Amino acid sequence: MKFLRISLLNIVYFGIQAPFIYLSTYALALGVPDDLLSILIGVSFLAAFLGQFFWGALSDRIRSTKKIMVICTLLSIADFLVMWFLKSVPVFAVTYIALGFFISPAISILDSWSLDLLDYDSSSYGNVKSIGAIGFAGAMLALGYLIEKAGFTTLFVSGLLFCVLCILLSLSLPDKQFRTAAVSEKGKLDLSIFRNTTFILLLVSVFLVGLAIAPPNNLKILIIQQAGGTVADMGIDNGVGYAIQALMYAAAGHLSGRHPYRNLNTAIICTAAGMLCAAFASNIWMVYLSTLLIYGAFSVENTVIRMLSRRLFAPEHLTTVLSIIDAVFLQLAGFIGLVAAGGIIARTSLVTLMLICFALCVLAVGTVSLMALHRSNQKTAA
Repeated sequence: MKFLRISLLNIVYFGIQAPFIYLSTYALALGVPDDLLSILIGVSFLAAFLGQFFWGALSDRIRSTKKIMVICTLLSIADFLVMWFLKSVPVFAVTYIALGFFISPAISILDSWSLDLLDYDSSSYGNVKSIGAIGFAGAMLALGYLIEKAGFTTLFVSGLLFCVLCILLSLSLPDKQFRTAAVSEKGKLDLSIFRNTTFILLLVSVFLVGLAIAPPNNLKILIIQQAGGTVADMGIDNGVGYAIQALMYAAAGHLSGRHPYRNLNTAIICTAAGMLCAAFASNIWMVYLSTLLIYGAFSVENTVIRMLSRRLFAPEHLTTVLSIIDAVFLQLAGFIGLVAAGGIIARTSLVTLMLICFALCVLAVGTVSLMALHRSNQKTAA
Protein backbone atom coordinates (compact mmCIF):
# COMPACT_ATOMS: atom_id res chain seq x y z
CA MET A 1 0.00 0.00 0.00
CA LYS A 2 2.87 2.38 0.82
CA PHE A 3 4.55 1.58 -2.51
CA LEU A 4 1.30 2.46 -4.30
CA ARG A 5 1.02 5.81 -2.51
CA ILE A 6 4.66 6.65 -3.24
CA SER A 7 4.11 5.78 -6.90
CA LEU A 8 0.96 7.91 -7.06
CA LEU A 9 2.80 10.81 -5.43
CA ASN A 10 5.49 10.61 -8.12
CA ILE A 11 2.80 10.55 -10.82
CA VAL A 12 1.00 13.64 -9.54
CA TYR A 13 4.25 15.53 -8.86
CA PHE A 14 5.37 15.00 -12.44
CA GLY A 15 1.82 15.84 -13.46
CA ILE A 16 2.50 19.32 -12.04
CA GLN A 17 5.62 19.49 -14.23
CA ALA A 18 3.57 18.98 -17.42
CA PRO A 19 1.63 22.30 -17.19
CA PHE A 20 4.87 24.02 -16.22
CA ILE A 21 6.49 22.85 -19.46
CA TYR A 22 3.50 23.92 -21.56
CA LEU A 23 3.63 27.41 -20.02
CA SER A 24 6.11 28.36 -22.76
CA THR A 25 3.35 27.92 -25.36
CA TYR A 26 0.95 29.92 -23.16
CA ALA A 27 3.56 32.67 -22.91
CA LEU A 28 3.75 33.00 -26.70
CA ALA A 29 -0.06 33.17 -26.91
CA LEU A 30 -0.02 35.83 -24.17
CA GLY A 31 2.33 37.96 -26.27
CA VAL A 32 5.69 37.26 -24.64
CA PRO A 33 8.39 37.92 -27.30
CA ASP A 34 10.63 34.99 -28.31
CA ASP A 35 13.78 36.63 -26.95
CA LEU A 36 12.13 37.42 -23.60
CA LEU A 37 10.82 33.85 -23.31
CA SER A 38 14.35 32.51 -23.81
CA ILE A 39 15.57 34.79 -21.04
CA LEU A 40 12.71 33.77 -18.74
CA ILE A 41 13.47 30.06 -19.23
CA GLY A 42 17.12 30.71 -18.38
CA VAL A 43 16.24 32.78 -15.29
CA SER A 44 13.78 30.10 -14.13
CA PHE A 45 16.69 27.64 -14.20
CA LEU A 46 18.68 30.05 -12.03
CA ALA A 47 15.72 30.41 -9.65
CA ALA A 48 15.46 26.63 -9.43
CA PHE A 49 19.21 26.43 -8.75
CA LEU A 50 18.82 28.76 -5.78
CA GLY A 51 15.70 26.88 -4.71
CA GLN A 52 17.57 23.59 -4.57
CA PHE A 53 19.93 24.95 -1.90
CA PHE A 54 17.19 26.76 0.00
CA TRP A 55 14.60 23.97 0.17
CA GLY A 56 17.12 21.13 0.57
CA ALA A 57 18.91 22.81 3.47
CA LEU A 58 15.60 23.87 5.04
CA SER A 59 14.32 20.30 4.83
CA ASP A 60 17.35 19.00 6.72
CA ARG A 61 17.20 21.87 9.18
CA ILE A 62 13.54 21.34 10.17
CA ARG A 63 14.04 17.57 9.78
CA SER A 64 11.09 17.05 7.47
CA THR A 65 10.60 16.35 3.78
CA LYS A 66 6.81 16.13 4.04
CA LYS A 67 6.42 19.72 5.30
CA ILE A 68 8.68 21.11 2.55
CA MET A 69 6.80 19.16 -0.13
CA VAL A 70 3.47 20.54 1.10
CA ILE A 71 4.81 24.11 1.41
CA CYS A 72 6.29 24.07 -2.13
CA THR A 73 3.02 22.74 -3.55
CA LEU A 74 0.87 25.31 -1.71
CA LEU A 75 3.08 28.10 -3.05
CA SER A 76 2.74 26.62 -6.55
CA ILE A 77 -1.08 26.71 -6.22
CA ALA A 78 -0.94 30.40 -5.31
CA ASP A 79 1.42 31.02 -8.24
CA PHE A 80 -0.83 29.24 -10.76
CA LEU A 81 -3.86 31.21 -9.54
CA VAL A 82 -2.11 34.58 -9.84
CA MET A 83 -0.85 33.72 -13.33
CA TRP A 84 -4.31 32.53 -14.41
CA PHE A 85 -6.34 35.50 -13.21
CA LEU A 86 -3.84 38.35 -13.80
CA LYS A 87 -3.12 37.87 -17.47
CA SER A 88 -0.22 40.16 -18.37
CA VAL A 89 3.36 39.76 -19.55
CA PRO A 90 4.96 41.29 -16.39
CA VAL A 91 2.84 39.07 -14.09
CA PHE A 92 3.68 36.02 -16.19
CA ALA A 93 7.40 36.80 -16.02
CA VAL A 94 7.41 37.05 -12.21
CA THR A 95 5.17 34.05 -11.57
CA TYR A 96 6.99 31.84 -14.11
CA ILE A 97 10.34 32.48 -12.42
CA ALA A 98 8.73 31.90 -9.01
CA LEU A 99 7.35 28.53 -10.18
CA GLY A 100 10.90 27.50 -11.05
CA PHE A 101 11.88 28.27 -7.46
CA PHE A 102 8.91 26.32 -6.01
CA ILE A 103 8.41 23.34 -8.34
CA SER A 104 11.78 22.21 -9.73
CA PRO A 105 13.66 21.82 -6.41
CA ALA A 106 10.91 19.58 -5.04
CA ILE A 107 12.19 16.70 -7.19
CA SER A 108 15.24 16.30 -4.91
CA ILE A 109 13.00 16.42 -1.85
CA LEU A 110 10.70 13.80 -3.38
CA ASP A 111 13.58 11.51 -4.40
CA SER A 112 15.19 11.66 -0.96
CA TRP A 113 11.82 10.98 0.67
CA SER A 114 10.99 8.12 -1.72
CA LEU A 115 14.37 6.46 -1.17
CA ASP A 116 13.92 6.61 2.60
CA LEU A 117 10.38 5.19 2.48
CA LEU A 118 11.57 2.40 0.18
CA ASP A 119 14.48 1.53 2.51
CA TYR A 120 16.96 2.60 -0.19
CA ASP A 121 16.09 -0.36 -2.40
CA SER A 122 17.28 0.54 -5.90
CA SER A 123 14.88 -1.76 -7.77
CA SER A 124 11.84 -0.37 -5.90
CA TYR A 125 13.08 3.18 -6.52
CA GLY A 126 13.51 2.43 -10.23
CA ASN A 127 9.97 1.02 -10.43
CA VAL A 128 8.55 4.13 -8.69
CA LYS A 129 10.41 6.45 -11.08
CA SER A 130 9.25 4.33 -14.01
CA ILE A 131 5.61 4.68 -12.95
CA GLY A 132 6.12 8.43 -12.50
CA ALA A 133 7.60 8.74 -16.00
CA ILE A 134 4.65 6.83 -17.50
CA GLY A 135 2.28 9.22 -15.75
CA PHE A 136 4.24 12.20 -17.00
CA ALA A 137 4.22 10.91 -20.59
CA GLY A 138 0.45 10.48 -20.38
CA ALA A 139 0.01 13.93 -18.84
CA MET A 140 2.10 15.56 -21.58
CA LEU A 141 0.18 13.85 -24.38
CA ALA A 142 -3.25 14.44 -22.83
CA LEU A 143 -2.56 18.04 -21.89
CA GLY A 144 -1.31 18.91 -25.37
CA TYR A 145 -4.54 17.51 -26.84
CA LEU A 146 -6.75 19.28 -24.26
CA ILE A 147 -5.04 22.65 -24.77
CA GLU A 148 -5.57 22.36 -28.50
CA LYS A 149 -9.27 21.46 -28.10
CA ALA A 150 -10.33 23.52 -25.06
CA GLY A 151 -7.71 26.26 -24.69
CA PHE A 152 -5.22 27.18 -21.99
CA THR A 153 -7.78 27.05 -19.17
CA THR A 154 -7.16 23.29 -19.08
CA LEU A 155 -3.47 24.01 -18.42
CA PHE A 156 -4.22 25.83 -15.17
CA VAL A 157 -7.05 23.53 -14.09
CA SER A 158 -4.81 20.47 -14.49
CA GLY A 159 -1.95 22.21 -12.67
CA LEU A 160 -4.19 23.03 -9.70
CA LEU A 161 -5.72 19.56 -9.65
CA PHE A 162 -2.32 17.86 -9.59
CA CYS A 163 -1.15 20.23 -6.84
CA VAL A 164 -4.13 19.37 -4.62
CA LEU A 165 -3.59 15.64 -5.18
CA CYS A 166 0.11 16.06 -4.41
CA ILE A 167 -0.70 17.65 -1.04
CA LEU A 168 -3.24 14.97 -0.12
CA LEU A 169 -0.85 12.13 -0.98
CA SER A 170 2.03 13.83 0.84
CA LEU A 171 -0.07 14.12 3.99
CA SER A 172 -0.98 10.42 3.76
CA LEU A 173 2.67 9.26 3.90
CA PRO A 174 5.00 9.10 6.91
CA ASP A 175 7.80 11.67 7.00
CA LYS A 176 11.42 10.85 6.27
CA GLN A 177 13.39 9.54 9.25
CA PHE A 178 16.22 11.85 10.40
CA ARG A 179 18.92 10.79 12.84
CA THR A 180 21.43 13.61 12.64
CA ALA A 181 21.13 16.88 10.77
CA ALA A 182 23.14 17.76 7.67
CA VAL A 183 23.04 21.38 8.79
CA SER A 184 24.06 22.88 12.09
CA GLU A 185 21.71 24.41 14.64
CA LYS A 186 22.46 27.78 13.07
CA GLY A 187 21.33 26.44 9.71
CA LYS A 188 24.79 26.38 8.14
CA LEU A 189 25.47 23.70 5.56
CA ASP A 190 27.82 20.94 6.77
CA LEU A 191 30.80 21.63 4.49
CA SER A 192 32.40 18.27 5.27
CA ILE A 193 30.51 16.76 2.33
CA PHE A 194 32.74 18.80 0.01
CA ARG A 195 35.85 17.07 1.38
CA ASN A 196 34.78 13.90 -0.38
CA THR A 197 36.86 13.74 -3.59
CA THR A 198 34.50 11.24 -5.23
CA PHE A 199 31.58 13.61 -4.61
CA ILE A 200 33.47 16.52 -6.19
CA LEU A 201 34.27 14.42 -9.27
CA LEU A 202 30.61 13.37 -9.42
CA LEU A 203 29.57 17.04 -9.37
CA VAL A 204 32.00 17.80 -12.22
CA SER A 205 30.69 14.91 -14.32
CA VAL A 206 27.00 15.79 -13.81
CA PHE A 207 27.76 19.45 -14.56
CA LEU A 208 29.31 18.48 -17.90
CA VAL A 209 26.37 16.21 -18.78
CA GLY A 210 23.93 18.91 -17.66
CA LEU A 211 25.61 21.43 -19.96
CA ALA A 212 25.29 18.95 -22.82
CA ILE A 213 21.61 17.99 -22.40
CA ALA A 214 20.19 21.46 -21.64
CA PRO A 215 20.24 22.76 -25.26
CA PRO A 216 18.64 19.75 -27.00
CA ASN A 217 16.05 19.29 -24.24
CA ASN A 218 14.97 22.94 -24.08
CA LEU A 219 15.49 23.99 -27.70
CA LYS A 220 13.95 20.85 -29.17
CA ILE A 221 11.62 22.83 -31.43
CA LEU A 222 14.68 24.18 -33.31
CA ILE A 223 15.99 20.65 -33.89
CA ILE A 224 12.56 19.48 -35.02
CA GLN A 225 12.17 22.40 -37.43
CA GLN A 226 15.65 21.80 -38.87
CA ALA A 227 14.62 18.19 -39.56
CA GLY A 228 11.46 19.36 -41.35
CA GLY A 229 9.04 18.71 -38.47
CA THR A 230 6.37 20.94 -36.95
CA VAL A 231 5.13 21.91 -33.48
CA ALA A 232 2.77 18.92 -33.62
CA ASP A 233 5.80 16.61 -33.73
CA MET A 234 6.97 18.08 -30.44
CA GLY A 235 4.12 16.39 -28.53
CA ILE A 236 4.94 13.04 -30.13
CA ASP A 237 8.62 13.57 -29.36
CA ASN A 238 7.83 14.24 -25.68
CA GLY A 239 5.63 11.14 -25.50
CA VAL A 240 8.37 8.99 -27.05
CA GLY A 241 10.97 10.44 -24.69
CA TYR A 242 9.08 9.87 -21.47
CA ALA A 243 7.90 6.41 -22.55
CA ILE A 244 11.50 5.26 -22.93
CA GLN A 245 12.34 6.97 -19.64
CA ALA A 246 9.74 4.83 -17.90
CA LEU A 247 11.22 1.63 -19.34
CA MET A 248 14.79 2.64 -18.53
CA TYR A 249 13.98 3.70 -14.97
CA ALA A 250 12.68 0.19 -14.29
CA ALA A 251 15.82 -1.35 -15.80
CA ALA A 252 18.17 1.10 -14.09
CA GLY A 253 16.70 0.33 -10.68
CA HIS A 254 17.84 -3.28 -11.05
CA LEU A 255 21.23 -2.46 -12.57
CA SER A 256 22.39 0.58 -10.57
CA GLY A 257 23.61 -1.48 -7.61
CA ARG A 258 26.10 -3.32 -9.82
CA HIS A 259 28.97 -1.64 -11.67
CA PRO A 260 27.61 1.90 -11.11
CA TYR A 261 30.56 3.69 -12.77
CA ARG A 262 30.39 1.50 -15.86
CA ASN A 263 26.62 1.95 -16.08
CA LEU A 264 26.98 5.72 -15.68
CA ASN A 265 29.57 5.91 -18.44
CA THR A 266 27.46 3.73 -20.74
CA ALA A 267 24.53 6.10 -20.23
CA ILE A 268 26.69 9.15 -20.97
CA ILE A 269 27.99 7.50 -24.15
CA CYS A 270 24.36 6.96 -25.25
CA THR A 271 23.72 10.65 -24.51
CA ALA A 272 26.68 11.55 -26.74
CA ALA A 273 25.25 9.38 -29.53
CA GLY A 274 21.96 11.26 -29.15
CA MET A 275 23.81 14.53 -29.67
CA LEU A 276 25.20 13.27 -32.97
CA CYS A 277 21.73 12.20 -34.10
CA ALA A 278 20.39 15.67 -33.27
CA ALA A 279 23.30 17.37 -35.03
CA PHE A 280 22.77 15.54 -38.32
CA ALA A 281 19.01 14.88 -38.17
CA SER A 282 17.71 14.99 -41.75
CA ASN A 283 14.21 13.78 -40.86
CA ILE A 284 11.90 13.60 -37.83
CA TRP A 285 12.76 9.95 -37.18
CA MET A 286 16.36 10.87 -36.42
CA VAL A 287 15.05 13.43 -33.93
CA TYR A 288 12.96 10.71 -32.27
CA LEU A 289 16.04 8.46 -32.12
CA SER A 290 18.02 11.29 -30.53
CA THR A 291 15.27 11.73 -27.94
CA LEU A 292 15.19 7.98 -27.21
CA LEU A 293 18.94 7.96 -26.56
CA ILE A 294 19.10 11.13 -24.47
CA TYR A 295 15.93 10.56 -22.40
CA GLY A 296 16.62 6.86 -21.88
CA ALA A 297 20.17 7.59 -20.79
CA PHE A 298 18.95 10.25 -18.35
CA SER A 299 16.92 7.62 -16.47
CA VAL A 300 20.04 5.52 -15.94
CA GLU A 301 22.19 8.54 -15.07
CA ASN A 302 19.67 9.85 -12.54
CA THR A 303 19.18 6.47 -10.83
CA VAL A 304 22.90 5.63 -10.65
CA ILE A 305 23.67 9.10 -9.27
CA ARG A 306 21.08 8.55 -6.51
CA MET A 307 22.53 5.17 -5.58
CA LEU A 308 26.11 6.46 -5.64
CA SER A 309 25.11 9.33 -3.38
CA ARG A 310 23.57 6.85 -0.95
CA ARG A 311 26.89 4.94 -0.87
CA LEU A 312 28.91 8.10 -0.26
CA PHE A 313 26.76 9.67 2.47
CA ALA A 314 24.54 8.73 5.40
CA PRO A 315 20.75 9.00 4.89
CA GLU A 316 20.50 12.12 7.06
CA HIS A 317 22.70 14.01 4.58
CA LEU A 318 20.97 12.71 1.47
CA THR A 319 18.38 15.47 0.96
CA THR A 320 21.09 18.14 1.04
CA VAL A 321 23.42 16.10 -1.19
CA LEU A 322 20.73 15.38 -3.81
CA SER A 323 19.67 19.03 -3.76
CA ILE A 324 23.26 20.08 -4.49
CA ILE A 325 23.63 17.51 -7.26
CA ASP A 326 20.35 18.49 -8.93
CA ALA A 327 21.16 22.18 -8.53
CA VAL A 328 24.41 21.63 -10.43
CA PHE A 329 23.07 19.00 -12.86
CA LEU A 330 19.71 20.46 -13.84
CA GLN A 331 19.65 24.13 -12.88
CA LEU A 332 23.15 25.66 -12.94
CA ALA A 333 24.26 23.65 -15.96
CA GLY A 334 20.89 24.29 -17.59
CA PHE A 335 21.13 28.04 -17.09
CA ILE A 336 24.72 28.27 -18.38
CA GLY A 337 24.03 25.82 -21.21
CA LEU A 338 21.01 27.73 -22.49
CA VAL A 339 22.70 31.13 -22.25
CA ALA A 340 25.76 29.80 -24.10
CA ALA A 341 23.59 27.94 -26.64
CA GLY A 342 21.91 31.14 -27.80
CA GLY A 343 25.27 32.78 -28.52
CA ILE A 344 26.68 29.68 -30.23
CA ILE A 345 23.66 29.31 -32.54
CA ALA A 346 23.72 33.04 -33.38
CA ARG A 347 27.43 32.94 -34.27
CA THR A 348 27.70 29.46 -35.83
CA SER A 349 24.92 26.90 -36.26
CA LEU A 350 22.76 24.34 -34.49
CA VAL A 351 25.05 21.58 -35.79
CA THR A 352 28.07 23.21 -34.11
CA LEU A 353 26.13 23.47 -30.84
CA MET A 354 25.28 19.76 -30.89
CA LEU A 355 28.90 18.82 -31.63
CA ILE A 356 30.02 20.90 -28.63
CA CYS A 357 27.45 19.02 -26.53
CA PHE A 358 28.94 15.76 -27.82
CA ALA A 359 32.43 16.90 -26.73
CA LEU A 360 31.12 17.73 -23.24
CA CYS A 361 29.82 14.17 -22.93
CA VAL A 362 33.25 12.82 -23.86
CA LEU A 363 34.80 14.93 -21.07
CA ALA A 364 32.15 13.60 -18.65
CA VAL A 365 33.08 10.01 -19.52
CA GLY A 366 36.69 10.82 -18.66
CA THR A 367 35.65 12.34 -15.33
CA VAL A 368 33.58 9.29 -14.36
CA SER A 369 36.52 7.03 -15.28
CA LEU A 370 38.74 9.13 -13.01
CA MET A 371 36.14 8.84 -10.25
CA ALA A 372 36.08 5.04 -10.59
CA LEU A 373 39.88 4.90 -10.47
CA HIS A 374 39.92 7.08 -7.33
CA ARG A 375 37.42 4.81 -5.55
CA SER A 376 39.39 1.74 -6.59
CA ASN A 377 42.59 3.23 -5.15
CA GLN A 378 40.76 4.08 -1.92
CA LYS A 379 39.60 0.48 -1.51
CA THR A 380 43.09 -0.84 -2.26
CA ALA A 381 44.63 1.50 0.31
CA ALA A 382 42.07 0.44 2.91
